[in-house]
Amino acid sequence: VTLEAWVKPSEAPHENTMLGAQAGQSGILSSNTPNKFRIKHETVDGDYTDVDYNWVVDQWQHMCFTWDGTTGKAYANGKLLKEWALSGTPYDLTKGAIGSLNTGSASWPWEGNIARGSFWKTALTVAEIREMMFYDWATITTSSIDQTKCVGWYQFDEGEGVSISDMSGSGNTGTLN
Repeated sequence: VTLEAWVKPSEAPHENTMLGAQAGQSGILSSNTPNKFRIKHETVDGDYTDVDYNWVVDQWQHMCFTWDGTTGKAYANGKLLKEWALSGTPYDLTKGAIGSLNTGSASWPWEGNIARGSFWKTALTVAEIREMMFYDWATITTSSIDQTKCVGWYQFDEGEGVSISDMSGSGNTGTLN
């Protein structure tokens, strides 16, 4: 599994969602502790992992989480920040969320901008993460990265409307709230 996004916080992030899945039980969020971000993997093993990170307000930052079934890895701007043992039930990527997770009793909206977000059913390597960080979907399809493993690619460059196209071809059109 790989979840990745380009984000630009408008304030010091505090419990805000960048990307998530499964009704708020998995994803990349800012932590409730300053200078950290959180990887939620409650559906895998009932827990989460906080990662040290110094957020920069009003600056674009690339955030990424990968999981190969045994190891979780957290990246910021292409740099590996933390690696930990992680095993359990696989992620279900059929119900993703970008910019907010809503569990019914709580919601964690992102405060700032998101330029792109993607969901992959494979753990991308650090080389693949660094390669695709600056790509749009058209460039990914001509790269060495296996784009058939991408289940959702969302570029927030369509202008306006109430939906966003899934560029991956998986047909997971998003609804904007």
